[in-house]
Amino acid sequence: MTSLSPHFTLAELTIRNRVPGVDAAKVTPAIRSQLVRLCGALEVIREQVGEPVYVTSGFRSGDPKQHGAGLAADIQVRSMSPLDLIAVVRRLADGLQISPRQVIAESLHADKASLSRPMLEGSGLWVHVAIFGPGYEKPTRSAWLTSTAPVSGSRAFVGWVS
Repeated sequence: MTSLSPHFTLAELTIRNRVPGVDAAKVTPAIRSQLVRLCGALEVIREQVGEPVYVTSGFRSGDPKQHGAGLAADIQVRSMSPLDLIAVVRRLADGLQISPRQVIAESLHADKASLSRPMLEGSGLWVHVAIFGPGYEKPTRSAWLTSTAPVSGSRAFVGWVS
């Protein structure tokens, strides 16, 4: 098992559809470097919440966006709701302990109320955390979003979280 940080492995950061290591063979040295940086932010979150942080989706080969660059992970803390977890991440960012590019509380359910329920395994609830890649400027607008995605449709962002 290849460790990227004290609590996260390459298999965990290449999980897809609950299968660890699916895209591990497609991780280049540059992507591995980004995943190590991402794990640094996840370690800070884990330390703050005092319990395991589960990655439900990390690097995804072929994804043209943040996940495909090794700059994002979808995570769960099983005792917390997505809204509770993004509040923790927001405090960490405000205290300059981490500098996320984007944090989104997400749900596969079509109602915003689901974002207040615990992120149990298989719940369809998670928090997307993305870090800055090389050459990126910090955004001028808030990067704190909530979204819901009805199972039959595409994800719709439902508002900014302040």
